[in-house]
Amino acid sequence: MTNTLIYTENSQLFTEGGNILWKLLMLESEKLIQKEK
Repeated sequence: MTNTLIYTENSQLFTEGGNILWKLLMLESEKLIQKEK
């Protein structure tokens, strides 16, 4: 029971961190695209 709780908490943290990283990547790529124009 505790193992599943720890797992779900970790996966939630992982997805939140991944979302933040993804947003940062998108912002950086947008900057690069604007520079090229």
